[in-house]
Amino acid sequence: MHISIDILPTLEIMIGHAVSLTILLLIFYFFLWKHFAAYLNKRKTMVTGEFDKAQAEQQQAVKNVARTKEEYESARKQARQILQGAQSDAKRQHEMIVEHARHEANAEIARGKNVSDQLYQQAMEQFNKDAVELAMNATKNLLVEHAQTNPHDLINQSLQKVGELND
Repeated sequence: MHISIDILPTLEIMIGHAVSLTILLLIFYFFLWKHFAAYLNKRKTMVTGEFDKAQAEQQQAVKNVARTKEEYESARKQARQILQGAQSDAKRQHEMIVEHARHEANAEIARGKNVSDQLYQQAMEQFNKDAVELAMNATKNLLVEHAQTNPHDLINQSLQKVGELND
């Protein structure tokens, strides 16, 4: 018994396979190719549309970032200007308050000096009155003590003493 196994196909089998494959390709081409090509085109259009949409959104995002950055810089600049203005106003108000206080202090000093001068004048007037009264009392006492002496000598001596007191 001899068993033979043919590993290589015969020519008839090969031709049969070629014909079957050709028929399958023709069926695929006539019945399925149009649907497959339409699906691929549809998929291509969808992917392209999504890609274009993503690019547009990216460009819009870049514009939004730039606009936001400009707004941020503008807000910082405005805040800096407000701060500088507030500092300037505070400095100006400080100077005004100091100047006003200096003016009021000078006015109080002037009023105090006037009051002091008036009190000095009053004291000097009172002192002069008291000195004159003292001189008059002294003269009267001298006149009473020396009533027996020459009245002209007593008056001259009294006037001389009053003159010395006034000097």
